[in-house]
Amino acid sequence: MGKRRSRGEGSIFNYEKKGLWVAEITINGKTRRKYEKTQKEARAWLLEMRKAAASGIIVDDRKLTV
Repeated sequence: MGKRRSRGEGSIFNYEKKGLWVAEITINGKTRRKYEKTQKEARAWLLEMRKAAASGIIVDDRKLTV
């Protein structure tokens, strides 16, 4: 059985039908998903998204007005 990730950390799983790895994270109520060929690439993207969210690069789209 796999390790359980904590809340907000995202998830990585194998999509067996297409033979791809999926990295998925929810930021500001919006789920972002990335399909990669290797688990290492998916983990790198997930780490990059977590860093961007922590530094404030990703803005909450719901509060923007035009």
